[in-house]
Amino acid sequence: MNRTSYDQIAERWSAARAGFVGKESPYLDAVLEPILCRVVRRLPAGSRLMVTVGGSDHPPFTNFMFDQDFFYDSSTPEETERVLSRLGCRLVLAELMNLPDGGRDKGRYAIVAEKK
Repeated sequence: MNRTSYDQIAERWSAARAGFVGKESPYLDAVLEPILCRVVRRLPAGSRLMVTVGGSDHPPFTNFMFDQDFFYDSSTPEETERVLSRLGCRLVLAELMNLPDGGRDKGRYAIVAEKK
């Protein structure tokens, strides 16, 4: 990817995320659930998918990654599990992959779900 493409993507993402900051459950409603819905709808019954989400109920924040200001946001593990259940999935595995370290790492939670 060239620098111009990266800048265009970053500009669009900045504009999109600006609408989420400081609002209740915007990520879940506007991003996570619609994406998972499209994925699950296309899976045949019995198929499995794996998703990872933040491992804590931490508010959105920015930090640097690869010398770029990076925006972090995630639904909680419980919210993600509820979305998958509503979409007709059974949880096969749901566990913390790594604990929050009290610093930059807010933790990671893995979910394997099977479409009923």
